[in-house]
Amino acid sequence: MQYKGAHRPLPQIARELGVDEILEGSVTRYGDQVHMTIQLIQAASDSHVWAESYNRGANEAVSLPRQAALTIAKPTA
Repeated sequence: MQYKGAHRPLPQIARELGVDEILEGSVTRYGDQVHMTIQLIQAASDSHVWAESYNRGANEAVSLPRQAALTIAKPTA
């Protein structure tokens, strides 16, 4: 959370954290619907690698973090 709203270049933040890629996202609730968007960014080049959006009913939203983690961890062919 210390980087939320940070006004520093992404490559600098990644160096401070000692990482090559940054995962960023947001969760928004509209009535009984939850929308989650996440994206993976290659820090050195500040380039987009992957993104996904998820929509669920509020009572199903508890499964979103797990589903997102499984999608991110799935190896690409």
